[in-house]
Amino acid sequence: MLGIVKPSQREAFKQRLTALGLDPFSMYPILTVHDSRRRIYIKRDSKPFMSISLDIASAHILWAKTQFVEIEPELNEIVFTEANHETKKYMETILQKIMTEIKQRFTYIETNLTPKYKKSFNYLEAQLPFLRFLVRWNLHTMRSVLASMFIALVVIGGSSYFVLHKLRQSKT
Repeated sequence: MLGIVKPSQREAFKQRLTALGLDPFSMYPILTVHDSRRRIYIKRDSKPFMSISLDIASAHILWAKTQFVEIEPELNEIVFTEANHETKKYMETILQKIMTEIKQRFTYIETNLTPKYKKSFNYLEAQLPFLRFLVRWNLHTMRSVLASMFIALVVIGGSSYFVLHKLRQSKT
């Protein structure tokens, strides 16, 4: 996994993982979430007031696939942090009105603050109940499945050859 970390950040990353009790050399990616984001910015007094993001996320492992959409209205952090109490209250009220309007218009939308990677893994695990086993034994990629099948074929083929060879020898 260290190969996907910028070289300039690798040492700090390794130290942080080690501090957490993790072996940075034994870690590897489990899944990749592809995320396409569209964002609308809303300004007030020529300053960013809030944004509404629409994310389309997808992931797959072996034959299991998932795709989901997230919509996230959020206040601009800097403007909110620098605002006085009255303005903060106003901003929170507007955000709440927008969220209420979205939920009333699209009743099937649910609030789910689970991070995309965890959400993707959960959806994939629903399709592959043995996913944790596959990940534990590094069998969750097509390459590892094919390699395992090749090894199994070699072992079965070699064993069959050995047994047949012994049977022919015992007949003569």
